[in-house]
Amino acid sequence: MPDIKDIFGVEAVSRSIEKFTTFMLEGFSTLALPIKARLKAKAKRIEITEGAKTEQQRQVIEFTTEKRMKQLRNNPTLLHSPMVTENIVSITNKAIGYLPEKVSDTPVDPDWRTRWFRKAGDISNEEMQEVWAKILASEVAEPGTFSLRTLETVSNLSKHEAEVFQKVCNFVSNSMWIQVYNDSQHYLEKFGLIYYELLELEEAGLLRSQISYFQIKFGQLKKDEVNYTLGTKFYQAFDISNDSKRETYPIQIMILTKSGQELCQILEANLNPDYKKTILEVLKEDDIELTEIPNNQ
Repeated sequence: MPDIKDIFGVEAVSRSIEKFTTFMLEGFSTLALPIKARLKAKAKRIEITEGAKTEQQRQVIEFTTEKRMKQLRNNPTLLHSPMVTENIVSITNKAIGYLPEKVSDTPVDPDWRTRWFRKAGDISNEEMQEVWAKILASEVAEPGTFSLRTLETVSNLSKHEAEVFQKVCNFVSNSMWIQVYNDSQHYLEKFGLIYYELLELEEAGLLRSQISYFQIKFGQLKKDEVNYTLGTKFYQAFDISNDSKRETYPIQIMILTKSGQELCQILEANLNPDYKKTILEVLKEDDIELTEIPNNQ
């Protein structure tokens, strides 16, 4: 495959754009030609520096025009249907805007790349395309972020299931689990998360609705040692009861599957404030004192 810098005809090309274009060239060469041409035109007009990266993303994200789409549809060598082509163009167009400043030097696994193209071509819903764009950008930045199993899981999600999971992520701690009380998944209904929705996500392969447990371990903690997480915040939890024999405190949780954990990390979620307030009140009632560890989120 030719050197990306030779294709663009410039000395400096952003590493993230270079790697992204390599992904496109290797995964769908016919589709990559108009993408390459547009990126080349943009690269000639701007100096690629860390400071210019945001501007570059803003310019590159609009590379797909109606003329280009018409050319793709009428290309006799195109092996994919017009709709598949249009979906992939739309998703990759969005993905460029999510590319981070720095990316790993590790190439994307060829099997992953092939699977992504096969699955992404069937995604026409605008909101689901955003999800697939974030998945692509994250995997290009750091290969191994999303498993093949997660691609399969996400490809089978309906728009409704994706919306429910987005809501669920507003209750997730450490991108891994949801804390509940009273041995009941129905505990979350007071915050607008209905139990049957959790069952839907379990069937979709994102969540295990069965309650599990982990223990907060008390004792002498080292500086900045974490023994409790709520949302994206890390804490040191201390026992302030008069029970000298209490060494642990049980937390009831529902665990996200590996696919659920991977997907939740790219969704924009904020811990539900009413849920957080209730959890903190329950811990206080049970004589648990929390000290937040700063700069650890």
